[in-house]
This record gives sequence, C-alpha cells and structure tokens, in this order.
Amino acid sequence: MSLRSDLNAIKLQLAALEAKLNAVEGRSDKSRKEFLEEFWPAYPRKVAKAAALAAYQKRRNGDTMPPVADLVAAINRQRQGNQWRHGIIPNASTWINGARWEDETPGAVKTMLDRTPREEGATVRFMAKTRARKLGFDCDAIEAADSPQDVLNAFKATTGEEFFE
Repeated sequence: MSLRSDLNAIKLQLAALEAKLNAVEGRSDKSRKEFLEEFWPAYPRKVAKAAALAAYQKRRNGDTMPPVADLVAAINRQRQGNQWRHGIIPNASTWINGARWEDETPGAVKTMLDRTPREEGATVRFMAKTRARKLGFDCDAIEAADSPQDVLNAFKATTGEEFFE
C-alpha cells in the first residue's frame, strides 16, 4: 500500500506542476501580445526586438513590472527629455532590465546642442580670450563681443590671426 500512496502523491505533485506550467504559459502568451501590440509600437528605438521581448516576458511573468499603460506613459515622459530628443535612447531590453520606467522625469538640463547663441558666444569668448592672453594681447574687444561670430571677428582684429586655422 505504501507504493500506491507514493504514486498518488507523485500524481498530485505532477498535476500541480502542470497547472503551474499552464498558468505561466498563459501569462507568456498574454505578455507577448501586450508587448507586440502596446509596448513595442510605443518604444522609439526599434532594435533587438527578440531580446526586448525576452526581457519583457521575464519581468512581466515575475510580476516585477507595472501595467503596460504605465510603461507607455513613462516612455512618453522620457521622450520629452534632452537625452531622448537628441537620439540617445537605450535599447528596449536595456530599458526593461534596468527598470528605467522608475527614472525621474528628465528636467530641462541643457546640453551643448541646446545652447543659445549668447551661451555659445561665452564659450568661444573664453577660448579666444585664453588664446589671446597666451599670445600677449589685451582682451577688451573680445570680452565685449556677444555672438560667436563677433568673438571671432574681435579675436582677428586684436591678434591679426584667424582663430580657426
């Protein structure tokens, strides 16, 4: 009789494992559909789709990811940031594996590409003044210039040289 009870116990364990497997496979189908229909169309960088799907399913099946609507909202928020606007977008799998939906919404941090002509003039002015001082010239005209072109003209007038040769 002991053998029969062991066999019944094994059958019950097998049935439980099959039910668990069916549940996971059902979630995989749902997460695949969700990925293909909602997440992937919203994500701006369309590379390494298979890796992104694998990362998505792993996170989704492990219940470590918010609903897809929250992910799409996070993607749309991050699209507004300087990094993404300038094309610096992680692969979707990196974004998913790094839980990047939790990142703070990017602020208005200026990059070199966002600088105004006056700010750019300040950079060129600093470089021109440094070079003019090394050559032994006074920098008053360079200091008064606003735009990058005005700075370069003032440098040429002061030193007699082109700044970029």
